[in-house]
Amino acid sequence: LCSGDDVLFFDGVTFESMGASEPTGLRGITDVWVSSRDDVWAVGDDAIIAHYDGGGWGRTIAGSPFKSSIWGSGPTDVYALSTFDLVHYDGLRWTDIDLDAGGGDGQVWGTSASDVWVMTDDSEISHFDGVRWETIDTFDFVGDLAAVWGPSPDDLWAVGSAGAIAHFDGDSWRQVAHQTIGAPYLRLFVAVHGASSEDVWAVGQQLGEGGSTGLIFRYQP
Repeated sequence: LCSGDDVLFFDGVTFESMGASEPTGLRGITDVWVSSRDDVWAVGDDAIIAHYDGGGWGRTIAGSPFKSSIWGSGPTDVYALSTFDLVHYDGLRWTDIDLDAGGGDGQVWGTSASDVWVMTDDSEISHFDGVRWETIDTFDFVGDLAAVWGPSPDDLWAVGSAGAIAHFDGDSWRQVAHQTIGAPYLRLFVAVHGASSEDVWAVGQQLGEGGSTGLIFRYQP
């Protein structure tokens, strides 16, 4: 769990500080990815990527600042997304990945090393099939996709701005919901997750007259 300038560890009773920021200099932590208790990664507002190996925190400078997401399929296959680029760790070093869609303020996530998605919070998203990266246009969608999750490669859900909710069936993305065009408010989903294909949650906020209110949607077929 990330909170401000630190990573919190749950020991079964309480959340304890892992002291991530002081030895690494990482501030404004935005995301954490864990493969085991001895392999913890964190990113934030800086170009710093922090890593915990079970004994302590170390750091690497890779890519540009303002990282929004980190994810991996294993200790030697980790991706970090920032506003301007995507970087990949192969167990030895971080390298830049050249994407036609570029980086973004969204999320990098996948179901395996051969099924990786980059939601850029823009009208173009990227997919890696284990061999090459492909750019997918969503120009006809209302809103831009910024977060993704699914129980399998052919059953994915993505959410984003303007109340956008989309589903991927293994062949193509289809928009299933969005806010009414011209509505006097802005629905913004920031995360999607679920327990199964029949229990999916999307959370965010709604901005409009009266301020900001929380937004929670649940899908149950």
